[in-house]
Amino acid sequence: DCLFVVRRVTRNWRLIGQTDGSGLASMSSIDRLLNSAYDEVQLNLTDRLQHHDDGRPRSMNRVMNAMRDLVDIRDRREQQRPTIVWRYNPTIIGEVEAERVEQMARQIRVDRVIRTAAEEF
Repeated sequence: DCLFVVRRVTRNWRLIGQTDGSGLASMSSIDRLLNSAYDEVQLNLTDRLQHHDDGRPRSMNRVMNAMRDLVDIRDRREQQRPTIVWRYNPTIIGEVEAERVEQMARQIRVDRVIRTAAEEF
């Protein structure tokens, strides 16, 4: 993996990966992410995560389950990294749903929750 080369050459850098979580549907993809060179993984709630290409709304259950699996497996392995971050913009889902989703992320025990503005995505 080329990220491990970057890590060896640039020890002062923090490697941060971002995903909407849609590619984390299998245990093998979660395992690869946990064994990667990333210091932090940010799961981002984006418009793409909220809607299929045809406009139908998506369920966030799969992404929340993937986030739970990331935290649980990392903790069972007693790994120190990557840090798992839930990053979202409340205007995408509305304030009431944002509060509910943030509470779910905290119950999953993510390391940090970041509330952002739309222009940051």
